[in-house]
Amino acid sequence: MSKVKQFIADVKEEFTWKGFLTCIGAFLFSLSIVGLHGVVKNQFTLPISEALGVTKAEVAIWDSAGKITGIATAALIGVIYKKIGPRWLAICAGSCVTIGYLMIAFLMKDSLVPLYISGLFIGAGNAVAGGLMFFTIVKPWWNKAFGTFAALCGTASGIGGVLFVGNVTKAIQAGGYQGGAIRVAILTICISVVGGLLMTESPNDALRNAEKAEREARKRGEKIEKAKAKAEKEVKGPAEGVPALDYLDFLKEPLTWLLFIMMIMAVFNVATSLFSPIAKWKGYADPNVVGGAALTAYSAVLIWTKLGAGALRDAVGMKWVLPIMYIPAIFCIGWNLFGTIPVNVYPYVMALMAFSGTATQLLVGFVSVQAWGKYFNVKVHGMTVVVFNICGLWVGPIRHLPHDLTGSYSITLWVMLIFAISQWVLGLLCLKLGKRVNAKLDKKYGITDETAAAAK
Repeated sequence: MSKVKQFIADVKEEFTWKGFLTCIGAFLFSLSIVGLHGVVKNQFTLPISEALGVTKAEVAIWDSAGKITGIATAALIGVIYKKIGPRWLAICAGSCVTIGYLMIAFLMKDSLVPLYISGLFIGAGNAVAGGLMFFTIVKPWWNKAFGTFAALCGTASGIGGVLFVGNVTKAIQAGGYQGGAIRVAILTICISVVGGLLMTESPNDALRNAEKAEREARKRGEKIEKAKAKAEKEVKGPAEGVPALDYLDFLKEPLTWLLFIMMIMAVFNVATSLFSPIAKWKGYADPNVVGGAALTAYSAVLIWTKLGAGALRDAVGMKWVLPIMYIPAIFCIGWNLFGTIPVNVYPYVMALMAFSGTATQLLVGFVSVQAWGKYFNVKVHGMTVVVFNICGLWVGPIRHLPHDLTGSYSITLWVMLIFAISQWVLGLLCLKLGKRVNAKLDKKYGITDETAAAAK
């Protein structure tokens, strides 16, 4: 059977209307935060900097503040999700982001303090949008075609850029950063509520099933230790006989640390925050408009790139996906360093350059799933998300610091070039090392070919 026919057969086997509507809801939820705030937040850097007379690095601390609550939310997302489920978690996350932008619109006058506090609210909601769909909601509904459907949800960031960048940029031009913030707040709460209402947890959702079992035990007045033990077994083991690795088990393996390093480099290379500032550094007229055009181009290209990456991941594996992402990014970073970019080409060059950052965050998850194989579970992904947020605490200001000190973004671009090449190498190394780790763990736990087949 061909890969296409096998994929269609897998989708038909797993299809349910509730699962389909949940994926639509997950997409809308991602669109309301990752596709809106995650894309347009960079359009606020220059207007806030100019309105309050502060540096861009000071404004960037806004995003760093959000990583504080993002770390806590990522660490606790399993516990929170287990208690309230996907619907209310999505609505609460959208509400947090909405509150943050309303603070920017109405409370920030002559001080950056309200901006930093708003970042705490936005960071909590953003962490949920990043960690919820791919490994908590989508995977239980679409196990065999996980890469494709995770990528479908991931396209929300690209579609959001196409839909919202121009809209929010016009709102900022008409009403300053306050007008733009009000526009983002209204869009976020409306879309996130609709997305949340469409979500339903899967019957195979081990976390929610464990919560229900414990709740029923309490109603009967029974001790819940037995129910917890049963639920824990369901959560941990991907198949009978395949042990679930715990946090310390993952941390003992060099593979985990290579994934952490890859994620650190990916966070630094999220170049969307540099589109408008680099346009101004290069001397383009109206750099915020040029930067907005770059964001729109990036979002449009990213839609199809993520879809292709997810489908190729399911069909042929990550080995062939990595060069598709990194070669264009490396070329465009080099062009920024060593060449002159016409203003009409600049948006597309910056769009491809950003693939070494934003798109790589999804790729790190895919690399982790393939490298760990049957031993992968949400704990190692959760640790990677925590690393992502920890890096975000300091990466935002550091991207702009060389320019604030020297008046040039050359140092930042050199670091991005080195990191893009290194990520490609590390990705291939992780895939190779993953085979050795799986063989070692199979031997350690006595996993046979039959057990391994049952785990798939």
